[in-house]
Amino acid sequence: MIIRHENKEPKIDESAYIAPNATICGDVTIGKGTRIMFGAQIIAESNPIIIGDNCIILENAVIRAASAGKLSIGNNCLIGPHAHLASCVLENEVFIATGASIFHGAIIRIGAEIRINAVVHLKTDFPENEVLPIGWVAVGNPMKMFSPDK
Repeated sequence: MIIRHENKEPKIDESAYIAPNATICGDVTIGKGTRIMFGAQIIAESNPIIIGDNCIILENAVIRAASAGKLSIGNNCLIGPHAHLASCVLENEVFIATGASIFHGAIIRIGAEIRINAVVHLKTDFPENEVLPIGWVAVGNPMKMFSPDK
């Protein structure tokens, strides 16, 4: 479903695939070869969302740009099922696994991996090519990682 919001319509490259029950709302730009799968929600509430080329947004992922800032996803990124991204920046070749959450103001640097159910907290600068293990939490700048029991 493509929805106009605040007089802005999504701009979707003709080579992109949008599943029939995905929702794309507002000031959203989707690059070439990108695939938005079933049930994904991409919602530009009050800031723009830019998704690069050759990305895959899997089932039921929620990508939202709220008043905290824009949201951008670089090229060749994969966003897993049930992942949640809010007003953050992902550089190129980032992997966000199933159920992971990336919060407002976070930056995920090139080649980083955020594993299943991991969390990147507000305004965290997550380093290039780093891996956040399953269920762990990353916080701060400089970034520190905490296991689920901490």
